[in-house]
Amino acid sequence: MEIASTALRAALVYVFVLVVMRVLGKRTVGNITALDLVVAFIISEVVSEPLYGQASLGEAAVIVAVVAGMHFASSLLGYHFPKFDELVGGKPNVLIHDGQMRQNAMRSERINEEELRGMLREHQIERLEDVKLGVLETNGQLSVITKD
Repeated sequence: MEIASTALRAALVYVFVLVVMRVLGKRTVGNITALDLVVAFIISEVVSEPLYGQASLGEAAVIVAVVAGMHFASSLLGYHFPKFDELVGGKPNVLIHDGQMRQNAMRSERINEEELRGMLREHQIERLEDVKLGVLETNGQLSVITKD
């Protein structure tokens, strides 16, 4: 009977989290930001307790709904108020401009030259001089526009 109860709790938690993730939208799964990662960690921690019977499904559902609601509200506010989005999610930072590394920007992002060159290699770019613009996006990815 205990195994059946655990299986039922797991199925209910799965369905609930699936619904919450669908409500939050594709952005939460596709381009994950630091804030998205924090929300995912919180949700994963919260849902583990009812799976083992350490907390009620209702308590976990309330916590997940509140966290998801706050995350949804935050993304909605960020959409309507760019300054809020910048405050919560950060803003892109230009690391390379016309083939030159911007040391102050690299320092503020704590990215050294070798890390930046590694990010360029991921874009199959060997020479810094070939880069017109290299921007560290809010999701931590480097966007590159070449001079070609």
